[in-house]
Amino acid sequence: MKTFLIALFLLTTLTITSCDEEDPPAKAQLRGVVNTADGQPVADAAIHIRNYLVPGGFTEPPSSGSTGFEFTVTEEGHFLIELYRYGSNRPLTTLVDEILQTGNHRITIADSLLTNGTYRYTITGTSQQSERYFLVNKPDSALLHTIPFERTNQDGEFTISIRNLALGEIFYDGKNSILIGDSLKILVQQGDTFTAMDSLKLSRQEDTFIELKSQQP
Repeated sequence: MKTFLIALFLLTTLTITSCDEEDPPAKAQLRGVVNTADGQPVADAAIHIRNYLVPGGFTEPPSSGSTGFEFTVTEEGHFLIELYRYGSNRPLTTLVDEILQTGNHRITIADSLLTNGTYRYTITGTSQQSERYFLVNKPDSALLHTIPFERTNQDGEFTISIRNLALGEIFYDGKNSILIGDSLKILVQQGDTFTAMDSLKLSRQEDTFIELKSQQP
């Protein structure tokens, strides 16, 4: 059983549970390229995503706020709390690496760390260990100053592993369920502007390719 935390609008967070069996890791990739109108590659562009949610589609929430979580320390000791992207074993950042006293604690995750997508955090202490998953879905304007999901290389290319997109995962809030569908919207950021965006249907078995045309003057 895997426990999830949902933060769809980043206003509140609800602990939710999924009892579905995990699928084998997907090896397929989304391969993309960003070119100018005359076919020149766009290097170092920030790539953001928007998940297709069922129900809701490519829902863009009207506002955003901080994301955080609470936990209880039952025995004083050293705690390591790390943040990961879904499907990755490499920490995105360390949230806590220190001695914590017994009692309730709250961690607020810096907004700049969270672009759209699914994340997990792990809590490792002297006598306790746990992990939680949460889904981030921000309005476009709130993505501009976050760490992007990917960046294009010098040839304007980018690659995203399908396993990092949490396709097919179901989130429960106690009343309703939200499925992460197989469609995805790609947003290309250059400077403080989105210069291209498009959506596509993904395959979990085969690589999918998308070409985006930058509209930057």
